[in-house]
Amino acid sequence: MKLSAFLSLTLIVELAGALSLSAQSIPLANAGFEAPTVAVGTNNGGGIPGWQFNQNSQKCSDGTFSTSGVAHPLSSQLAPPSDGSQVGYSHFCGQFSNTAIWQTLPVNYSPNTGYTFTLDFYGDVAPHVPLGASIGFCFGHSTDPGGLNCPPENIQTVPAGGGTVSANLFVSSNDRFLGSPISVIILATSFDIPSNIYFDHARLEATPRIAHSSGIVGMYAHRPGVTGQLNAICSNSTSSPCDVALEFHDIHGVLVSQTETTLRPGQATSLDQPVSRDFMPDAGELIPRWYLKSGNADVSFEIIDSSTMRSNFFVNWADGSVSKMGNLNSGPVGITPFDTVRVKVYCDGSVRSGEAAAISAPCSATLGFADSASGRTLKQSRMVLQPGTAGYLDLFYEDTPQTATREEVRPMITVNGGNAIGGFAVLDRGTGGTVTQSFPASSATVGGGDQ
Repeated sequence: MKLSAFLSLTLIVELAGALSLSAQSIPLANAGFEAPTVAVGTNNGGGIPGWQFNQNSQKCSDGTFSTSGVAHPLSSQLAPPSDGSQVGYSHFCGQFSNTAIWQTLPVNYSPNTGYTFTLDFYGDVAPHVPLGASIGFCFGHSTDPGGLNCPPENIQTVPAGGGTVSANLFVSSNDRFLGSPISVIILATSFDIPSNIYFDHARLEATPRIAHSSGIVGMYAHRPGVTGQLNAICSNSTSSPCDVALEFHDIHGVLVSQTETTLRPGQATSLDQPVSRDFMPDAGELIPRWYLKSGNADVSFEIIDSSTMRSNFFVNWADGSVSKMGNLNSGPVGITPFDTVRVKVYCDGSVRSGEAAAISAPCSATLGFADSASGRTLKQSRMVLQPGTAGYLDLFYEDTPQTATREEVRPMITVNGGNAIGGFAVLDRGTGGTVTQSFPASSATVGGGDQ
């Protein structure tokens, strides 16, 4: 079986309120292992209807064979929380025999959705379960487990004493799981003595989540020894834990890295992204995204010098950078021969009511720069972006009138269709590193609180 890993990463963000979406149950075939009906104290030993299985079959010293199927053990053979009815089981001869039992559903993984697969495990009278027992999620289009891809971070190990075990998977937009049917799998490897493992009450739930993003941020694509760090802390203002999924995408919407974690109030987590040109296309611009299932979280991004551990750059997303349509305003900024000025736009693509994203749509936007003194347009680009993707336009000192060593220019963003998040940054022309970044704001108006 191919076990390919996701890349891990870090993240943190401020959300104004809790957003909780209800879980939806997804039916599994023969989830209670009630078919076929077998007599108490017996088993069918011939597979499990609705489930596929494959094992390293071998003859045991007692004349039986390692196998999987449906059993109806005596109540004395099962540990709690068994209800004493039929269960799925695997019988091992020892010598590290193994089984793979899986079910591929006639429905595909959905984007921006969290999945939870739960199973109750029981061992023999001891009780125990075989070494290496685990459950999890796979993707692919194969009836052979060798053709399924089961990333190890989506496989949950069963404790030695058994009990109720859950595996979690979050599927984002542009995720490699998309386009494949949902597959859940039960894996086990035996002790070196004959043993049985029992399992029951398989259940699968899906929880849709709403994506949030800050737009795009730049990493030091050409400077080694720095790390981008996304930090998340569960706000003390809530009494409930925070279930947060964190991601980085490139500007084409391709997932770079992902993690999901649950934090207690006041607890924080950090995931690091070292500089690597392999994952830094287009001058290192990345799209941080986060999904909050419960609680309130504060999120920020910083770039850290790995040798000094100092923060060279910090963005706090409590400033309310949200998707908008129309003119996204910015004041003038200076550019010297040592700078690159970059205006950015990320197609959030949603029509929002508060925090709720209603629909997803492409964005059309015009990016440009004007000379602050004359108002003359220096550079301009029109682009159409699909949801989840981003674009940018760079201005160099040579594009300005060059009447002084520091020219004042005005970044301009107009979103004509869809909703988008604008951004603006000054880069070090030599290293490509982000010197500073800001987000468009409302123009000051008399009587509007800004004078």
